[in-house]
Formats: sequence, structure tokens, C-alpha cells
Amino acid sequence: MFVRTEHHVAYATMFKAVRNYASVFFSTDLVLSFGSLDRSQCIASAFREVLPNIRLLNCYPHLARNRGASDKVGLLTKKSFYDDDVAVNIRYLSVARSEEQFKALPRLFVDYWRSEGEVGYANWFEDTYLGSTWMFWYYQSAIPCVTPSQNALESHHSTIKKTCVASLRSSTSVVLNDGIPSILFHEASQLFQQSLYHFSEGLLCSESVENAQRLLDNKKNYYKLKVPVTRVLFGVLFNATKFLKSSKNVNRSDLDRRRAQRYLNSLEGKLPEGVTVRNAERYCLSIHQVKLLHVEPLFPPPALQLSRYEQFIQSVRRKYVCDCVMFAQTGWQCSHVFAAMVLQEEVSLKRLLSALPTRKASGGQR
Repeated sequence: MFVRTEHHVAYATMFKAVRNYASVFFSTDLVLSFGSLDRSQCIASAFREVLPNIRLLNCYPHLARNRGASDKVGLLTKKSFYDDDVAVNIRYLSVARSEEQFKALPRLFVDYWRSEGEVGYANWFEDTYLGSTWMFWYYQSAIPCVTPSQNALESHHSTIKKTCVASLRSSTSVVLNDGIPSILFHEASQLFQQSLYHFSEGLLCSESVENAQRLLDNKKNYYKLKVPVTRVLFGVLFNATKFLKSSKNVNRSDLDRRRAQRYLNSLEGKLPEGVTVRNAERYCLSIHQVKLLHVEPLFPPPALQLSRYEQFIQSVRRKYVCDCVMFAQTGWQCSHVFAAMVLQEEVSLKRLLSALPTRKASGGQR
């Protein structure tokens, strides 16, 4: 659904219509947990009016680009401070592993900005992007496959304009009048034969499988978490790629008990002694955690078949969850989960590659 004006009344009317027709056609009281937007007060207030308990996800790509955090660069006394410090700190915050960690790290960064004489910018950023309304722009602020990004929606809108109207700069009214009716007619005339799932059911990323193998090549790249008395495994910690234990990696770090505990404490918002803006990444963001939600075997055992690909994905989602960006984006696959599956002897990487369709990581030719 679309609105033709950026106004609270228009958006509130649209959200009410969605809830109303969900009730009329599907006998469902539609209550949304998350809403995605790009720091628009009129949309936020409309969401709050219709769905008061919704969590509003603020678009991180917009924050990181122009009209976001760099929009107020004029407040800085040293213009180079944005690229050298602010942008780096914002990137760290976007990959915070938990809400408690996200709330703790900004205090470290913003205090440093102030100590460097950037009080005006620090106050603006704190009021704007760390307040209760716009603070949910880090990848772990929602559930897997629900990310704080408008990129997919904007790409969809761009495709509609390229296909249905003459210009990418066409007004909303032109898109509504010329494009949407033909799209709706086309979709209504097609039989939908595929199930809808809340994850990216796309091809297996071969690079993730390769990275999983690198994690498993050295036992100091992972640390198993077990219940003290029963010794039941409930999670596995893995080195982030930058800190992988390898003879060729200058940032390599052993993942031992001391480092693991320091990381787990940071997830609760307890930053370690001696942490600074220079070592915050190593102390708090150099590890990823895969949690096991249960200990039952994956389905479908033992043969992994392409015809059961979707069941396999759903089985992975029910058992594993990782705090990395790729898992947040796909909803099920990342190198850390694949490595955890191998450690659990549930699958081999060779079997994964041979049984499931694969793709290369997105991007240009290397």
C-alpha cells in the first residue's frame, strides 16, 4: 500500500486499513512487532497511534550515508574527525551483538568524541540516534531476517519504476496511476504455487562454507559453552573473520576462556576494564556466538536432499541462532552456524556443498 503524502494522517489511515482488512479477509487481529522506516517522525507517530507496542527499526544504510550521521558534519570542529572516528564507531555499533552491548558502547564512543572537543556533534548524535525512538538501527535489534534497512524496499520501488513508468524520478501519483494497476492485475491473474517463508531461501553461499572450514582448521578459533553440571552444549563462540587464528593474519587471537568471558560480559553491558575506542572492537566485537535452542538432531537426517531444502532451512532456524550480520540478513545461513553443525556432527561441509545449490558471494568480479 502507498500514501500520496508524507503526513501522519495519511500513514495512520493506511495502517488502520491494513489492520481492518486483515480482520475482514483473514479473521486476524494484525499486531506487528516491527516497523521499518527512515527517521520520519510522521511515520513513527502513525505507527505508535495504530500499533503502540511496535518496535521501530531505523534504516542503518541511510544513517551511514548522506542525510544520516554525516548530515551534521558541520557541527564538527575537525572535519576529518567524522571519517577517522565517528564513521568507524558507528560501524562498530551497527554490529553490536546485543541490546545491552549496544547501550554500553555508545557511552564509550560519545564520551571520547566530547573529550576531543566535539561536544556539539556528540550531543546531536546522542539525542537523535541513541534516543528511544531512533535507537534500533543495529542488526540485532530485531529477529533474524528482519533488518534495520530500507534498501530492499527501495530496490523494489526502483524496479517498479523501471518497468512501469518512464522515469525513476516519476512522482508517486504517476506510479500509482500508471504502474500499480497493471502490477496488481498481473499478480492476481497468476496462480501462486510457492510457499512463503520468513527467511531467504536462496542458494547456499559457498564463501560461508569456505569460511566455516577456516574456523574449524584451528581449535583456537572456537570455544564451546556447556552447562556446568550436565556438560550439555548450549552454544559455541567463534572468532570473527578479522581475528581468525591463522599464520598469515596479524590480528589473530586465541579464543580462550578469559577472552570468552570478557565477551560474554560485554553482551550484558559490562564492558571490560581498560576498554577504549581503540580496542573496543577486539574486546567486544571480535567474537560471534551461535546459540543452540535445543539439542535434538536436525531434520532431515541422514540424507540431505534438494527436494527437502526448505525443511532443512526451517530445521536450522529452529535449532541455531547467530549474532552475525549474515545470519540476521538471511535468517539461517552463516559460516558460524555451518561450523557449529559440523562440531555437532550433524553434517559435513562437503555434503552441504554437494547436496545444496550454491552461489558466490554478491559483488563484482574479483
